[in-house]
Amino acid sequence: MSAGVPPVRSHAQRAEALGKANAVRVLRATDKQQITARQLDARTLLLDPPDHWCRAKVVELLLAVPAIGRTKTERVLDTLAISPAKTMGGMTADQRRRLAAALDPFYATRPLLASAATSTADVPPLPSPLPTSPPPVAATSQPSPAPHQPQAPAAPTYDNDLI
Repeated sequence: MSAGVPPVRSHAQRAEALGKANAVRVLRATDKQQITARQLDARTLLLDPPDHWCRAKVVELLLAVPAIGRTKTERVLDTLAISPAKTMGGMTADQRRRLAAALDPFYATRPLLASAATSTADVPPLPSPLPTSPPPVAATSQPSPAPHQPQAPAAPTYDNDLI
């Protein structure tokens, strides 16, 4: 076979593959809904991913965690030197452990279960997403503008006023 040409499959084989792919999508969607509702801990999926998560991107799982959007996802992965293209099944045990530990602040009220807990002493802290105090306001030497005062509309003027 030449490169770039998909293998020839029968209609039954295509239908079976489509059915399996849809089943995996449904399982992942259910897991993501449970993560968003805080009924499932994303850290447990990271530490021991089920088969239906092995080919999914790590980013897909992180975006399901409440309070984590694209920016925080990119920041966490960059801090831990994990590629955004990395799949769950392609992560090393150390990457899984470090990423699960990095999610601890997002689960502050619910610590990870002792059975899945690992040492996090060597995991660097993530940068704070928000500054602790507002930035100082630069003093200006110009006086502040006066509040807006409504003015009466000017009377219309006409060029050819013949009255």
